[in-house]
Amino acid sequence: MRERIRTTIIAALTLGVLALLLASCGPETRGAEPVVGESASGGAALQSPINTPTPTPPPSQPGPTPTRVPLCTPPDNGTDGQPPAEEDVLDALAFGDPQVILTDTAPIDIAGWMPDGRSLLLVRQLPRQQAQAIESYDIRSGRTMRYAEAITWAGQVFPLAQGQGVGFMAQAETVEGQLSPGVDLKISHGPGQVEPVVRGVPFRAMAVDPTTASLVRYAQAPGGPPALPPQARQDFRVLTVPVDPYLWKYPTYFPDRIETGYSGDVFQAAVRPDGAMVAFYADPYLFLYDLATERACEVDLGVAENGQPRFTWDARWSPDGRYLAMLTSARFPGELLPFADLTILDSFTGRTRTVNPSPQRLVDAFTWSPNGQWLILQGRLEHGRLVNQLHLVNAADGNAVPLLPNYSFAPGVSNGVSWAPAKSFVALSCHVWPENTPFITEQRICLIPTPLRDKDPL
Repeated sequence: MRERIRTTIIAALTLGVLALLLASCGPETRGAEPVVGESASGGAALQSPINTPTPTPPPSQPGPTPTRVPLCTPPDNGTDGQPPAEEDVLDALAFGDPQVILTDTAPIDIAGWMPDGRSLLLVRQLPRQQAQAIESYDIRSGRTMRYAEAITWAGQVFPLAQGQGVGFMAQAETVEGQLSPGVDLKISHGPGQVEPVVRGVPFRAMAVDPTTASLVRYAQAPGGPPALPPQARQDFRVLTVPVDPYLWKYPTYFPDRIETGYSGDVFQAAVRPDGAMVAFYADPYLFLYDLATERACEVDLGVAENGQPRFTWDARWSPDGRYLAMLTSARFPGELLPFADLTILDSFTGRTRTVNPSPQRLVDAFTWSPNGQWLILQGRLEHGRLVNQLHLVNAADGNAVPLLPNYSFAPGVSNGVSWAPAKSFVALSCHVWPENTPFITEQRICLIPTPLRDKDPL
């Protein structure tokens, strides 16, 4: 599902650039597991005051009258709307110079880190094939393990919940009479161990959150959510919510109907690390659902300067569960995206803050620090070339400063930067894109030593 949604967004953001690239290459929750009431940081979550009841799917007719959920209100958590004081260590942070650890002639991208903090999860283009290889790369030994080969991309590849293998969404085989190939959800515990979990994932009845390896099933979806094999509950966090978020939609862009039938219309889900809250987002909606109280509320991201409602297409909770960081923009459906911002929602205060230090106002990727207080984002430097500069952002106040200002990086198609969990490195795509050539000449992966380093040498 995210494959189709993000493909649409990326195509809008980098249509010209990709053309160049092609030249080179309440009551107890019923059926929910687990059910947790408070955030991992000890604060209350945003709540509403009342109870509430990827291939692009073919266009569908508007369904039942939507159930309009209330706007989210700041919780009463004793902070008087102010974030708690945090140590200002921005000036003390010092990052080392990038170190090239891997090169290739074929496109290679970062999907994230394995839980051990020393193995990168990579997606590498197979030569003369449409498919990609899903591999882990040990940054100390250089050992590579290939988990699977599939038609996928880095944003759809992730470690399993217990860390023993990987999950991924891949293009399914084309079915006669089907408008486009479906998407299968699969797992692999090692070489030659690929197994299907859900064939033809029904994204109108469930969502997959790669960041937390979660499957969110909608109990009230027409026909109900799909059945899962027993192994799925060991490899994924499975949440069955007693709602159908599609019933919360209401007319926005079009006054006479609810948006249906385009990729941005499909809900994605971001599960908070403690499993207590789910953010559902689709163009142009953002809802928060509390599993313990069975309440939903809508986050109003406001209207941008072009008069269109702001929407998000990539949302991830901070590791401590306090903040929800999102890539956001605003445009009428069918138009190219004029900008891409980083928007941060503070679930303790209900405030949203927009950050964009990019000279071109295009944020291509971001990653959370292990403690949830900082983000690193990639901001576009030039209009015609996919070359970025890193920025360090304080999540509490939105303060952003250039990181390694003497360096610029040509990132991958997705997830171009990833901070190791509780370890000492930031991994990022650092491909070579000379100014006098129209395309990337060498694919590279780099490591940046961080101030959160442990005592173990590389």
